[in-house]
Amino acid sequence: MPCCNHPERAAIVECVNCARGICAECVPEDPQHACSAACHTETALLNWRLIGLPSAIFY
Repeated sequence: MPCCNHPERAAIVECVNCARGICAECVPEDPQHACSAACHTETALLNWRLIGLPSAIFY
């Protein structure tokens, strides 16, 4: 699977929110493994709208 930011590089992990590939250079330092802050925020808002809970409960 290619990295979502660098298609020429192989992914080493998947984003837990959207399942996009993330290469070694793009792996975030936080333990949430979101591919970007925008992806994490979007998922948190979606969780809140769907079930009324902050996404932090799922980590």
